[in-house]
Amino acid sequence: MPTHNEALLEAYASCPPSARVIYTLEIWQVSFAEPARVVANVGDDMIFGIEPGAPRDAGAMVTFLACPFTADYPEQREGQPPSTKIKIDNVNRELVPLIRAALGVRQYIQVLYREYLSSDLTEPAYGAVEFELREVQVVGASLTLRSIRPFVWSPVAKTVPEGYGTPRYGRPCTSSACHAARDAIG
Repeated sequence: MPTHNEALLEAYASCPPSARVIYTLEIWQVSFAEPARVVANVGDDMIFGIEPGAPRDAGAMVTFLACPFTADYPEQREGQPPSTKIKIDNVNRELVPLIRAALGVRQYIQVLYREYLSSDLTEPAYGAVEFELREVQVVGASLTLRSIRPFVWSPVAKTVPEGYGTPRYGRPCTSSACHAARDAIG
């Protein structure tokens, strides 16, 4: 059975050369009036469709703010869920107070990761993948977030959890990249 790395490489290799992959984050907690949504590596804010069945704004077209971010590949340790570090640079003045206020609430901050193809912005090509924020560090205009994926990965068998290659909310895959990942995983 292919590992997650092999499936992801195959999915990216099968993406049409003319289609650009666009990475987004949705940050949410009950203390927020509305989710904070950011999109990486673009010059201007963009409008994307949210998948049907999503917990917020299902099926709607919503605005994501242009804000650079990076995410490390999830590290895996035996007996622990995968964790990753996300760094959001040049955070706007609205996001920092939201995050600080959320830290005072006894509930984890939820992050949804989605990938869109430039050829179809109406729904995600991959995702939403849910993470929980466990650590937040604010330094100047940058946020560094440590998050965990709330399923348990099997580091011994090095297998992908059931359903990992399919969207989080049960919507069937529509992109060739999603199909390739699901097929490679098995």
